[in-house]
Amino acid sequence: MFARVWPSSEALLRPRDPSDSYFEAAKSVWWIHDETLNIWSHLTAAALLLASTIRFIIRFYLCREASPTTSTWAIWIYLATATSCFFCSALHHTLSNHSQTAFWLRMDHFGITMFIWGSALSFSVLCFTNHRTTQRAYLGVLTLSMILSLSRLWQDTTHWTHPSRVVIFTHAAHGGLATVPALHFASRIRSRASKAEKRLFWSFLALVVNRTRNGTWGNA
Repeated sequence: MFARVWPSSEALLRPRDPSDSYFEAAKSVWWIHDETLNIWSHLTAAALLLASTIRFIIRFYLCREASPTTSTWAIWIYLATATSCFFCSALHHTLSNHSQTAFWLRMDHFGITMFIWGSALSFSVLCFTNHRTTQRAYLGVLTLSMILSLSRLWQDTTHWTHPSRVVIFTHAAHGGLATVPALHFASRIRSRASKAEKRLFWSFLALVVNRTRNGTWGNA
C-alpha cells in the first residue's frame, strides 16, 4: 500500500528539465523531483518564521505602549533575517532549473550572510546589555563584516552554478567572526559573570522557542 503512495527513490532523484520560464519553474513545486524536499523544507520554515514575526509585532503593539527598545529591535532583526534566509533558499531551490539560476543562488548566499549577521547581532545586544562599549564594538564589527561579505559575494565573477572557494571562504570568515561574541560571553560566564547574566545566556538559547512563538517578548 505504501509503495503506491510514497514516491520512489528514482522520482526523488529525478532532475527537472532546464527552463526559461519562471511560471514553469514555480509550477514544478507541486511535482516530485530532486528539489522537492529542499523547496518545501525551506518554504515551511520561512512561512513559520514569517508567522512568528507578524505575531510578535502584533502582540508587542497590543500589549505594550512604550517605544521599541534596543532588545526589541534585535529580535525583529533576527526574525527578519531568518525569514529572508529561508525564503531566499526556497526561491533558489524552486528556480534551480531556470536559466537564471546563478542569480538565485547568489541571493541564497546573500540570505545566509544576512542571517549570520542577524543571529550574532541579536546575541550581542541581548547578552551585553550591561556592557555598552563591548556591545557597540561587536555591532560595528559584525555589521562591517556583513557589508564586506556581501560586497565580496557580489564581486565574485565565477559562474555561480556551485559555491566557489571565494564563497566558502567568505562564509567561513563571516561565520567565524560571528561566533566571537558567544565565545566571549561564555568565557565571562565561566569566570566572573553574575547569576543574572548566566540566566540571560540560557534564556537567549530558548528565546525563539519560548518568546517569539507566543509573541510575549514585550511582556518580559
